[in-house]
Amino acid sequence: MDAVGFQSPLLISGTNLENPFAGYISEILAMEGYFCVEEHDLSKAPLTSDVLKDRPLTILSNVSLDEEEIETLKSYVEGGGNLIASRPPLELADLFGVKPVTGHYNLARDCYIVINDKEPLMEGFPAESLQFKGDSEVYEPKETRVLAWLSAVPYKHPNYVAVALRSYGCGRAALFSYDLGETVVTLHQGVPENASNGPCANADRSGMFKTTSLHIKVLDERQKMIPQADLHQDILVRLIRAMCDSTLPLMRVWHFPDKQPALAFINGDSDGMNLEDLTRILDLVEGYGARYTIYLMREHLPLITPKVLERLKRRGHGLGVHPWAGPRPSFKEMDEEITSITKGFKEHFGFSACSTRTHSIIWVGWVESAKYMAKNCLKMDTSFAPGRCYQEGFICGSGLPFKFMDRDGRLIDLYEQATLETDDGSFTSKTLFPPLTQEEAAAHSLDLIDKCVNKYHCVYHPYFHPLNIREEVFGTYRLEKVLEKLKELNVRTVNDEEWIKFNEARRALKVQIVEAGSGRVTYSVKASKTIEDVTFMFPPQWGNARIAHVRVDGRDSKLSLVNWEGGLEWALINLTLREGCEVRITCEYSEAR
Repeated sequence: MDAVGFQSPLLISGTNLENPFAGYISEILAMEGYFCVEEHDLSKAPLTSDVLKDRPLTILSNVSLDEEEIETLKSYVEGGGNLIASRPPLELADLFGVKPVTGHYNLARDCYIVINDKEPLMEGFPAESLQFKGDSEVYEPKETRVLAWLSAVPYKHPNYVAVALRSYGCGRAALFSYDLGETVVTLHQGVPENASNGPCANADRSGMFKTTSLHIKVLDERQKMIPQADLHQDILVRLIRAMCDSTLPLMRVWHFPDKQPALAFINGDSDGMNLEDLTRILDLVEGYGARYTIYLMREHLPLITPKVLERLKRRGHGLGVHPWAGPRPSFKEMDEEITSITKGFKEHFGFSACSTRTHSIIWVGWVESAKYMAKNCLKMDTSFAPGRCYQEGFICGSGLPFKFMDRDGRLIDLYEQATLETDDGSFTSKTLFPPLTQEEAAAHSLDLIDKCVNKYHCVYHPYFHPLNIREEVFGTYRLEKVLEKLKELNVRTVNDEEWIKFNEARRALKVQIVEAGSGRVTYSVKASKTIEDVTFMFPPQWGNARIAHVRVDGRDSKLSLVNWEGGLEWALINLTLREGCEVRITCEYSEAR
């Protein structure tokens, strides 16, 4: 139960011109709430034994290593260190207990991983298989625990390794045969080839430049109801838990406030609506204690008079912008439209919009639209939504807010909170799927809510247009069933502004390990922004010891135990932290007598 040392976990990154997305692991760690990880950039300094000394965990992204650095990593693990590697050099294969296949069949691309549910570490994992993107070495197992197999098809597999864990010397080494960063970026954002300026523009043949085009022939339609990117990240979480729970259990900051297993974000676009339509949907949503965000086209800004705005704000609703630059806009046209509508919004209301959804989910370039949004101080987009060829589901592999990465490996300061289901997509054949009945659509929604809350722990995010709840269009039946279910499960709904503020404050937390050993770990947590009801998570076991107390600045905090993320047990506390404050969180473990 003694800690390896007092150093923080380490992420090894660097410049990789062949795959700039390897660095996305830093964003993955931030999404998963591991804020105590330090980063070492190999382009600025080499990897030495001093860099690795006393590190309870080292995560290696897909970067090039020289012979000396490879030997340094082997010695680190042999001496008791824990290593997780994303598509590491072949020279490290022995470390992971795998054997590279040689000859013509040594690589696989854009295939699947099939979860090994016979492995105790993967017990309860909420998917049978996941797509991975990019290249993977093909390995045979030698002396290793295979957590997931590599395969050309989902649900069955040959004897090749995709994810593995092995004890080596006094330490342990875990392998992702594929590049975790590249996989998650591609599942999130699709491929540049399908972008409006790519060789396969209009890939969905809708005649428009839509976000769904980016995922054509990227997302297997059979996998669309699984948040595949989020679950790749959950494998990383399981490995971190498996490696650190015996050496130094690591605290996380949960995705949602107030120990919530999930949230709901309900919104809609102003297309064709009048004030009566908006009032009707607000009355309905408020009747269930929920909140709603309306995305306004330019012509609907005048509908929101000071009196209407006061009601919206007082009752916790949100407003964003709904740009329309035409069905096939140029970069310049999209840039100008986003700039114009955000400027018009601020002139009308006296404050800036913070989120958006483009009309008809139009998108230019691979990430150019995201850059134009960020340039205009928008903080969140919701344009990645079901459309042609995908009637519903996790089209970009996630139900969590994630940031975009450009082709050079640079993060864009904009969250995507993907839309999971749509009213027009369900009740018409525009997606090339048969229209659903009201009862079928409601059943799909209730099932999706249950999965978001109890299985995947993500944001349930539908859109309902105010126009479309008119009885002569689609009516209110489905929305009422959704609201009833959310209330029954006590799922909190958020508006755009509060969800963005929570995520910005969560990401701004500064976490450091200040003491570790003798059954105790103490963290320093500094809040750069006020954050309410933030949930901190602790592994309940440290070796043979069980969590006994969590103290904040010396005072006991009430612990809650939950089983989330496919049955992983966590101990939780809630805190409200004011801007500029710093607290010490001490987690104490004791062995049963």
